[in-house]
Amino acid sequence: MLQVKFLKGKDTETLENSVNEFLASLSSEAVKDIKPDGLTALILYEFKANWEGRLCCDCQLWDDGGEPTTTGLCHQHGQRRRFNYPSCEFFKDVRE
Repeated sequence: MLQVKFLKGKDTETLENSVNEFLASLSSEAVKDIKPDGLTALILYEFKANWEGRLCCDCQLWDDGGEPTTTGLCHQHGQRRRFNYPSCEFFKDVRE
């Protein structure tokens, strides 16, 4: 999903620092366009939710019951799911 970010600076140096700081939080593939206009910059970037591209087995809601198996129970959907199914919008990272 495309997102926009407006950044303002009181001078070109602060604007440049703000833009660089924001860009450091993104991957280079996510940035689509940067439009400076005086002391304002508009950055168009692609936002990817943290659950996109993850697997069920990386989710706190997936439970294999302690067994070395390829399927587990999803506590959100209440059904068996394979470990390599794509995660859903209810994804909760196991590292958190």
